[in-house]
Amino acid sequence: MRLVVLSACGEVSVDADGKRLWAGFEAFLGRPPVVALIEAIVGSTSLRWAQWATSRSSDIDAVLTPGSTDDAIASARLELPDGSHRFGRDARCATLVLHFEPTRLSSSPRLPVPPDVWEERLALALELPRALSELLSGDLGLAVSGDPPVQVVARLEAQKDLAEMIDIAGMTQLPGRPNGVQAVGYFIAGADGVPAVDAATQMMTHVLRYALSITR
Repeated sequence: MRLVVLSACGEVSVDADGKRLWAGFEAFLGRPPVVALIEAIVGSTSLRWAQWATSRSSDIDAVLTPGSTDDAIASARLELPDGSHRFGRDARCATLVLHFEPTRLSSSPRLPVPPDVWEERLALALELPRALSELLSGDLGLAVSGDPPVQVVARLEAQKDLAEMIDIAGMTQLPGRPNGVQAVGYFIAGADGVPAVDAATQMMTHVLRYALSITR
C-alpha cells in the first residue's frame, strides 16, 4: 500500500536545521494516524523508524524496521518546498509518501482481508492530511494554506492479483475479465466533499466493481 499526501505550505529555508526537521518528522511518525496505520497494515507497533540518507536538505527519509535497515517493511518520505522545481511535483506543496510492504515480515504469504478492513485502513489514511498540517505548521513552523486543496492518493498493488490482498470469498464475481493487479484512488479536500469513511467506502466499492468484477 502506498499513500501520497500533498499539502500546500511555505518554503523551507535552504539553511534549515536538519536535526530539527528530522525531530519533527520522527515525532509525526510516532503519532496517530501513522501509528494506527502501522498497527492496521503491519500488525505490530514494536518496530522503529530509522533516518535514511537523502540528496536534498529539504527531503527527510525514514524506514520502518524490526532491526536491520535491510529488513525495512515500510518507508516514509517528506519533501518540503524549497523554491526548486521537481518533475512531477507541485512546487507549492509538501509531499508525504508512506509505503508499506508487510509481507517482508514473514516468509509465508499474508492472508487477504475483507473489504471493510481495507475501508478502515483507507479512512485512517484520509486522516493523514490533518496530522501533516500539524507537523508543517506546528513542528516545522511553515505556513499552511488550502491553495491548492489537499490531495491524497492511495494505491493498492499486489504481485499477481488484488484478490491476494482483498478477500472476495463468497462474493459474486462476474466473468469476462481477469482480476486487476493495482487500484488507485484520488481524493481532493473540499467543503462539498463527503466524510472520510464514506470516501473510503466509495473507493473500495469501485475497486471491487472495476478491478475484481464484484457486484456489491
